[in-house]
Amino acid sequence: MKFTRFSRLFRLLPAMTAALAWQAALADPPSEAAVKAGFIFNFAKFIEWPASTLPSGAPLLLCSTGHSAVQERLDLLQGRQAQGHEIRVRDDVHANELRGCHILYISPSEERHLPMLLDSLGNRPVLAVSDIADFAESGGIIGLDVEDNRVVFTVNLANARSRGLKPSAQMLRLGRVLQ
Repeated sequence: MKFTRFSRLFRLLPAMTAALAWQAALADPPSEAAVKAGFIFNFAKFIEWPASTLPSGAPLLLCSTGHSAVQERLDLLQGRQAQGHEIRVRDDVHANELRGCHILYISPSEERHLPMLLDSLGNRPVLAVSDIADFAESGGIIGLDVEDNRVVFTVNLANARSRGLKPSAQMLRLGRVLQ
């Protein structure tokens, strides 16, 4: 009797596997905002900040300006770990509130304020990231774009280095690099 139950189960196994595969294929792919937030989380893992700015065990402060779907997804990173640092998220910061930020996501809604925001950072070691068009070429550090339905990124290496930030070689191989 037990043998027949198992034999029925084994006969059903391919059908169950096919049903699960079909269900997975129908699942919604992650949104563009979720993918961009995931990129920003991974940047936190592959950038080295000066020890004086981000000492061992200190929290990593992820700030964002403006309002966007990406900003909403960044809130989900609260409490996650990157390189032994707990991520703390601060939304809708203004130019005078950037002190202490390690990563700054500038939403497209803030494009008209971009020069002021970048000027307010000065040469502080803040990883400025945005999906504003030509962001890396315009003085930012990492620009996020969508090409052929894929999120890609451009790193302005000179801007990163001038602020004391060191992107890993692995990260640089995955994106476009401006010298």
